[in-house]
Amino acid sequence: MFQQVPMVEIDGMKLVQTRAILNYIASKYNLYGKDMKERALIDMYTEGLADLDDIVLHQPYIPREEKEGNLAKIKDKARNRYFPAYEKVLKSHGQDYLVGNRLSKADVYLVELLYHVEELDPTIMANFPLLKDFKVRISQVPTVNRFPHPGSQRKPPLDDESIGTAKNIFKFEQGMFLKHMSTIVAEYYTHRGPSDSVNTSHCVCINNQENILEAMSVKK
Repeated sequence: MFQQVPMVEIDGMKLVQTRAILNYIASKYNLYGKDMKERALIDMYTEGLADLDDIVLHQPYIPREEKEGNLAKIKDKARNRYFPAYEKVLKSHGQDYLVGNRLSKADVYLVELLYHVEELDPTIMANFPLLKDFKVRISQVPTVNRFPHPGSQRKPPLDDESIGTAKNIFKFEQGMFLKHMSTIVAEYYTHRGPSDSVNTSHCVCINNQENILEAMSVKK
């Protein structure tokens, strides 16, 4: 529709826009709350996570001289703003999940982000016992548990070679990653033409939301 990825073909539709895709799959598989109030809370927690996730996903692509400062920003925001907020939510109701005591897309998104941040700093959750327990608990859900193991679609942490490959494919220089990735992908496909193909295993800088999709798209 907008010459961009990700795109998911489901139920006779071709869906683009990450939020539209995730919301449809969450609704289809009962991961979006039982009523409007729960959906509002799920959306609120999900949007809050997106703010931190954005700076985490940029970390591999920013100029080398800016990495230390950005990592310090990630740690500060995680420890002093975001993790305390979600620790408080879990403490407030004493339940296993963020909303309605049942698995939702917010739980899957949170545990994915916890994995991402731990890859940057393994000690980041030391002072958040409820989040640590939450990560273990959600990771035991069968469709989530497949992700840390070989054969899953979960992408490994990026290295210099894969980052270089991404930069070469999408023809962007240092700092250009701050431009919306879907626009870069659309420009790339437009430049190549519809008859050309691209090795999707090299598209390492596309939004990592596909990790959430697999966990949500299989019924328990």
